[in-house]
Amino acid sequence: MLAVLLQTAAPGQRRPGLSDALDLIRGGLLVRVNHTVGAPSAPHWRRAVNLAALLGPLALFTLGMADTAGFAVRWLHDARSGMHFLNSPGRLVMQLLAFALPYLLIGVLAWRGRRKLAAGCAWAWVFVHAYLVTAVPPDLDLAPHHVTLGAGMAYLGGLASIESANIIVAVLVTFAADPKAASLTFGKALTWMTAGFATLFAGEFLVLVISGVGGPVAYVLLLLAVSLPVATVAMNSATGRRVAFILLLLLVLVFPGNLVRPAMALTAMALAIITSLAIRVCAQERRPGSS
Repeated sequence: MLAVLLQTAAPGQRRPGLSDALDLIRGGLLVRVNHTVGAPSAPHWRRAVNLAALLGPLALFTLGMADTAGFAVRWLHDARSGMHFLNSPGRLVMQLLAFALPYLLIGVLAWRGRRKLAAGCAWAWVFVHAYLVTAVPPDLDLAPHHVTLGAGMAYLGGLASIESANIIVAVLVTFAADPKAASLTFGKALTWMTAGFATLFAGEFLVLVISGVGGPVAYVLLLLAVSLPVATVAMNSATGRRVAFILLLLLVLVFPGNLVRPAMALTAMALAIITSLAIRVCAQERRPGSS
């Protein structure tokens, strides 16, 4: 395309015309879009969906366990300080744990190759979760939280917002050709889940023990320190970049009102891109014959 512009340039012309510049930009964008979501990228997307169908529910389970442990620590801390609770904190801990376990079940079924059963459980959890947090009267205390929705379209919009992360997981498990083909070993999954749990739990603990804004700042720095190496590894492969995009979308949907974790994940991905580019430039400069 550049060669065509150079050949058709008028004598003495040093800059392309506006229409030529727009055509060049549009052509470059079309090539990039086709490379990202077109037919050439189909194998990468298939592998990414297979892997995300495993990592998605396991990530939500890890988040749920970290939230459960974090609440338990805050409960013990407040109890030792003499604070009295109207409701049973122990019951809330059990509810948080119960709401996290379905994601583990979905992930294990997908990892074992029981894709249809995993998809059935995922879609069932969408409806069960929606019923427990929106339809069951709060005085029955069957869910860790209760959401009151409006009527009509407001109800449907609120319900879609609440269940968006669960729907994404169900869609991933449903359309994953073979999650077991992602080659995610038990050791790798356990290692990443343990690291994620420890990071989130440590962050909650820092917020508890450090007064003022120091706690949240330490939490943010800890999340960045752990997520940056992970994002750097993901950015080095076409499949990894697509998995990171899917999981980032899932993370945003899990915390629609709290964008701290998604913002940190996005920042880590941006820093990972810069780090990856810097590593490539340094590697090229070290090659023999490079100037």
